[in-house]
Amino acid sequence: MPLPNHWMKLTIFISCLLFLFCLPQIGFGQDTTTQYLQKELTVQPIDQTDWEEATAGLDYGEGKFTPPPKKDTANLEFLATLFKIIGILAVVVAVAFLLRYFIGIQGMQKASNKKFDPNAKIDTQTIAEHIHEFDLPTLIQQAIAQKDFTVATRLYYLLTIKTLSDKNLIHWKKDKTNRNYLNELTTFDLKNQFSQLTNIFERVWYGEVTVNEAIFGEIEGQFKGFTSRIERRVQINRVT
Repeated sequence: MPLPNHWMKLTIFISCLLFLFCLPQIGFGQDTTTQYLQKELTVQPIDQTDWEEATAGLDYGEGKFTPPPKKDTANLEFLATLFKIIGILAVVVAVAFLLRYFIGIQGMQKASNKKFDPNAKIDTQTIAEHIHEFDLPTLIQQAIAQKDFTVATRLYYLLTIKTLSDKNLIHWKKDKTNRNYLNELTTFDLKNQFSQLTNIFERVWYGEVTVNEAIFGEIEGQFKGFTSRIERRVQINRVT
């Protein structure tokens, strides 16, 4: 049986995490030059006769011999330590991101998988920030059951934005404004009707209009009509 989508993502993150953890060990182990310079030397005895023959004719006068410069192993060790620290920080950041990501996913799944409860309070702010993670039609029915037609109107508006996003007519982002979405629509009829729905929503949500059941029925009809128009427009685009 194939793994659920979030477990597949978890597997990918863990693989990346292991790679980042191993990277400092692979790329920045102790420098071989440092190991060589620190290795204990074993002095081998030299036969005196062989030494005299090998050094015959050599002049050891002052100023004739310049020892080679010593390699700066301190810089090599510093760089190795620096890269190890960077690797450890990368692992810490990856772990923090992993925990935050999956804690957030689990929280949204719990919120979206709750059984229908007509008396539960609806957090429209959280829903607005994660519109693709919630069952908006069910939440709309919940708000209607509570006679909270103001919340139901906002949920219908969020459902409209989600539908436009799903059909690739706008690009959803939680910090965009309603005017941003309006400007992204290029089809005149959809843009015109979405503008009307935006005005209705803003007047209801910001308290300019008190919505009773009769008024909400008219508002609901306009939102449903717009959704049907979106579907027709998408079908036309596919044909043309």
